[in-house]
Amino acid sequence: MNFEDFQKVWRRQTDSPRAPLDADALLKDVRRKEQQFRRTLFFRDVIVAGITFLLIPVLLYSGIRAHEVWPYYLLPLGCLFVGVFRMVDRQIQRRKQPSANETLKSCAEASLAQVSHEIWLSKNIVWWILLPITAPEVINSIRDMRHTPERLAIDGGCVVFCVLVAWAAYHLTGSNVRKYLEPRRQELERLLSGLNQ
Repeated sequence: MNFEDFQKVWRRQTDSPRAPLDADALLKDVRRKEQQFRRTLFFRDVIVAGITFLLIPVLLYSGIRAHEVWPYYLLPLGCLFVGVFRMVDRQIQRRKQPSANETLKSCAEASLAQVSHEIWLSKNIVWWILLPITAPEVINSIRDMRHTPERLAIDGGCVVFCVLVAWAAYHLTGSNVRKYLEPRRQELERLLSGLNQ
């Protein structure tokens, strides 16, 4: 076969009518992926909220033991903010979920909105999780720095460690967005554009 024959075959394939769309199978697939996505989000939220709520009493106890050192109370407040923010956000998103008798288009639109919201949360992780937790620890370490070399090294190391953990969490979240959330959003956008034609 020469190049012109390949072109003719290619044109025939692109000009041929598209295969009929099985809406029921597609709806089941969208709902299955949506349930899997919700389950993943639920377990992630349980872990985030559980860890932050478990840390609050421990951090409050260490703040009380520090005797009137106000920065020690910022860290439990940061943890409380993260846990409450995640729970409130999840409740708001739960209200936007489609019901079982929704159409394929409305189910895909709701899934797209949820995936887009998770991408937004992941891209803004610095503001709603990293800053409220790492900033108080950095403030504590800077405030506690004394001019002895040992204390300066310990507190400086703590600041560097907090910054590195925040940086790693930010980049891991970005990798998660590129690997899982962006392809899912593109898939839903293609589905919706196909349904709109």
